[in-house]
Amino acid sequence: NGAITHGNVEVANQYKSYLDELKNSDGEFYVLTRDMVGSNKVTVDTLEAFVEKYNLDILLVDQISLLDVYGRAQSYEAAETISKELKSLQTRKHIPLVVASQQNRKAVEEDKTIGVENLALADRIGQDASEIISLTKNEDILKIDIIKARDGAKKYQFKYEIDFDKGRFNYIPDGEEPRREKEDEYVRDESGEIVF
Repeated sequence: NGAITHGNVEVANQYKSYLDELKNSDGEFYVLTRDMVGSNKVTVDTLEAFVEKYNLDILLVDQISLLDVYGRAQSYEAAETISKELKSLQTRKHIPLVVASQQNRKAVEEDKTIGVENLALADRIGQDASEIISLTKNEDILKIDIIKARDGAKKYQFKYEIDFDKGRFNYIPDGEEPRREKEDEYVRDESGEIVF
């Protein structure tokens, strides 16, 4: 991932092979971009048309703040309307919706585990959500907190030692310290690159 982001041409063939493998897997993944809707606003109605066109089994929305409401600028009131409309869409279409939302400034400044009250834009988002999962990364530790579960499940926290470049997620059992693998434990080829 890092090599792709930073433009390392040596990973081009590996990446192409990975994309070819994805093409051969079951299921399809569709992405709706602003370019696809022209000058129109991207609203919950737009998402509903997208769900219907491709008969989606699940809808992922990358940031609620990127959606528009007809006749309103993005605000708390608009975010509340969007949240209600998303909940209604989920009910009508009977598919799960996964919606990303940022933390508000206070939660970021205090560097704490967020609660429902720390979701950005509107409290309504927290009210309408069936489940809320917080992802917090500090250096190479990813914390996953289940902070709301409408089905009554308890709040849980999971920790993983992560390396996104290598696709590593090492679970850290409660009360244990991360293993912190050392680079010299990896096998290297003649050029000094790490071999997987």
